[in-house]
Amino acid sequence: MREGRQPAFRIIDANLNRASEGLRVIEDCARFIMDDNTLCGRLKELRHSLTELRTALPSHLLLGSRDTEGDVGTGVSAPTEGVRADMKKIVAANFGRLCEALRSIEECLKLPSFKGWENAEALRYKVYTLEKEMLLRLTRRGVTDIRLMISVTSITSRGVLDELFCALAGLPGVAILLEAKGLPDSELMALAGEAVAASLRTGIPLIVSDRADIAAASGAIGLHLGADSITPEAARAIIGPACWIGVSSKNHFDIENISVEVDYIIDAKAEADCPLPSFIICAVDATRARELAGKGVKRIAISAAEIGSREPRATVSELLVILAEGQQGNA
Repeated sequence: MREGRQPAFRIIDANLNRASEGLRVIEDCARFIMDDNTLCGRLKELRHSLTELRTALPSHLLLGSRDTEGDVGTGVSAPTEGVRADMKKIVAANFGRLCEALRSIEECLKLPSFKGWENAEALRYKVYTLEKEMLLRLTRRGVTDIRLMISVTSITSRGVLDELFCALAGLPGVAILLEAKGLPDSELMALAGEAVAASLRTGIPLIVSDRADIAAASGAIGLHLGADSITPEAARAIIGPACWIGVSSKNHFDIENISVEVDYIIDAKAEADCPLPSFIICAVDATRARELAGKGVKRIAISAAEIGSREPRATVSELLVILAEGQQGNA
């Protein structure tokens, strides 16, 4: 067991390094993934604040306490540490690392003969705020990973819907759009709730059409607005800041002046200049999908009813491969 002030300096040094590493990963995401200059500026300010926290401490004692070879924690790891499902998971993990490191620094600075814990606390609170904002924005950006939207009518039996989720479990780039028509509210709510449970279980995102209240109450990841729906601004107030909002180009929304609340569009034809992810309505037909992919279409929307007696997973997998090959060919 180590005695004196050295262990505290050792903890502070290790956690200053952890915080700096986590912040760098987050900043790289804001710069290279999100292309957000304002966010990069705010993260740079955090980095400077972290540097000030370090320079307020005697560098010779920090470096003198460092003992990487003797650190028993370097050989300890969890199975999940080597797996990150997407960029949002990477950012979330590094925000967690940053916040935990700042808390550890803060606590050590409360020891006798140390000072500055208030600065560490203030920095940690700033990180919490930025974490919320950045992860919410990345959640909305998640729709860009979707390549195939599958529309299912609400009058479809619950068993069929559940079978579809199970068949597509684990397939990346797929989302299910529940057409909220033809059912009383109580039954629709029950169906949406079960669909969300299946979504969480299988990893296939669920979007509810038209009904912002049902989407919000069920916990669906997204809401699609049709011709007679409320505005995106009104929908955002209901479903919250993280959910996806999509619109159909044939409705009353002006695509050229699209609301900042909209995350994707479903269209009947290719929109080469569309500023948002655009899903082109397509029959479940490999030939037609190849034709669209050859024209640069990256995303399509199909009806689950057209899959019919086909094997859903094989059919959807084929369409995803066609879209991926088309994207590579147009790169």
